[in-house]
Amino acid sequence: MRNTTSVPSGNVEGPEDGQKILEAEVRGASVKLDCREDSGNPSQEAEEEKNRTPGTAEECENAVSGSTEEADNAVSGSAEKAENTVSGSAEEADNAVSGSAEELENPDYLKLSERMRALFHLVPEGKTICDAGTDHGFLPIALVSTGRVPKALAMDLREGPLANAREHVWEAGLENAIQLRLSDGFAALKKDEAETAIVSGMGGALMQHILEDTLPDPVSMGIHYLILQPQSEVADLRRYLLDKGYRIEEEDMVFEEGKYYPMMRVYTMHPENVVMERVQTDSEDTAGHVSRRYPAEYLLYGGLLLQKADPVLLKYLSHRREILQGILQKMHAASKDSESSRKRRAETETELHILEETLRRYY
Repeated sequence: MRNTTSVPSGNVEGPEDGQKILEAEVRGASVKLDCREDSGNPSQEAEEEKNRTPGTAEECENAVSGSTEEADNAVSGSAEKAENTVSGSAEEADNAVSGSAEELENPDYLKLSERMRALFHLVPEGKTICDAGTDHGFLPIALVSTGRVPKALAMDLREGPLANAREHVWEAGLENAIQLRLSDGFAALKKDEAETAIVSGMGGALMQHILEDTLPDPVSMGIHYLILQPQSEVADLRRYLLDKGYRIEEEDMVFEEGKYYPMMRVYTMHPENVVMERVQTDSEDTAGHVSRRYPAEYLLYGGLLLQKADPVLLKYLSHRREILQGILQKMHAASKDSESSRKRRAETETELHILEETLRRYY
């Protein structure tokens, strides 16, 4: 490998849903987590420190004696905390290790962000990939250089990112294993050139457009798997995939630099939506259109993430609840009572209700 480079990350939005939760789609806003806490009142801390200062010699003596004892306890406690920290860190490190030793030592793998590493491990082994919107090309480079996939196609709509990817491929010495093409989505992909298609780092609506317009029938093109990481409109995308008859085979979510990133592996060959165990009976309107009804929480938050009680999803749900509660408080305090504000309030209350029920059911 010739050099290393860092990887920028994207954003993700949180969805909102109306009362017709199984018919309507979600139009959420991006959610960022601010973990900072108030550091307290400096003047109050100074006053408390002054009050803690002993006055008499006896008080000083007691303070010294007490401080010595406290110091011993602090040393003992610190040692115990240190052991627990080391143990916890080791456990976290073990949990973080999801690849082989070769992957963990590979410089192309190590330069990936946490989000990109999670995508990396969703990709099936031994199958040629096509990465649409490859940008810097780091993901296909890592997949090929670690031996997870034999070869790759890296595509982008713009010349600039494609030129960057070409330079990175050359630096990695993988010119013979990774082809680069200027392409709108998968338009430049030929039949049976790849078995796995990857789209990440863009909105769910754009992702759906790319799939529908440039890869409407992946099976006929030889594509068996889709690796998707939508930044927004996640519920809309899940509905689209399930209505197409695809199976969401695996889901993951990571939290990185204050943002949440959901992602999924989709199997295109399966004739049924077996993941959607709670799919209700299809209904048909007077025009003969079939409407499938999925559990709202599956579309909003991901059925597989809920089934395994994913800890990152729990953090997202807790934060999203705070966001919705704050929105409702502002709405109730406002004097506006227009039709649009009432509709917005009803949608927010509905999503909050779904979220609360989801937390009770799965956590």
